[in-house]
Amino acid sequence: MTIPYSNNGVSGSDYVVAGWNDVVNDKHQAARAAYLDWKAVGRPRQGPVFKLISQTRAAFKLAFRYCKDHDEMMRANAHANNLACKDFKGFWNGINKQNNANSTKYANVINGCSGEYNICEMWREHFEKLYNSIRDDHSKNLLYSRLAQCSSSNKFCRLTVHDVADCVSKQKLGKAAGLDGLPMEAIFHVGYKL
Repeated sequence: MTIPYSNNGVSGSDYVVAGWNDVVNDKHQAARAAYLDWKAVGRPRQGPVFKLISQTRAAFKLAFRYCKDHDEMMRANAHANNLACKDFKGFWNGINKQNNANSTKYANVINGCSGEYNICEMWREHFEKLYNSIRDDHSKNLLYSRLAQCSSSNKFCRLTVHDVADCVSKQKLGKAAGLDGLPMEAIFHVGYKL
């Protein structure tokens, strides 16, 4: 109790292997049982018990290596499975654990730009080029004509931020995301800035 525990700089998440329960666990149990049998009969170097331990150990190592090599895909499949089962709490917990481990508060340099102003300006120019890359005067004129018709008629109503917030607060949570892929919780918790 007086000696402090030290994990030598290794966090518990370093031992978590994505896909262990689905791919590796049964092979690990079989290899462990074969090892105990092999040990109980005196650790022979040939025969059926030795062959069994060799095969189960090879299958375990192959499955373990597969999970390590496909870590990102396994985590993505787990997240997709949570969404398919409508386990939104598990989905967001998994995303939170995955993203927060490697996140930093601010990026120092993005695409050769440093500093808040320069990075912001770089993104502004990027999206300005992106959204103005194709001229569409017909759609622009159509939008302006429809806006003019709305403002001249009595059907025009004003929609405020508070109206939107009131509508969002009345929505049900814990439901499947729509065609846009955004669950209601994302809009509900984002706040007034959106």
